[in-house]
Amino acid sequence: MEKEQIQRELIKLAKSNSRSDISRVREIFDEVELACESGARREQVLKTLNNNGFGMTLGNFKTILYRLRKEKAAKQKKQRGAKNT
Repeated sequence: MEKEQIQRELIKLAKSNSRSDISRVREIFDEVELACESGARREQVLKTLNNNGFGMTLGNFKTILYRLRKEKAAKQKKQRGAKNT
């Protein structure tokens, strides 16, 4: 297998719907947060996601939001720490 073919296959895999829900939501997290912060109910956001290829329950969605918010906060804290050094 050539390097270019491997790269194409890996990129295709990275964009596929066979990835985990959290990795797919991570890509659109800013838009999900914008919808939630603008007053959309989580149930509405979830319905929109599920109508577009996701298959999450409300419980799964809440867990994903919790984890991604936690990741984002840790990343911001780390960046602030790096600026103060």
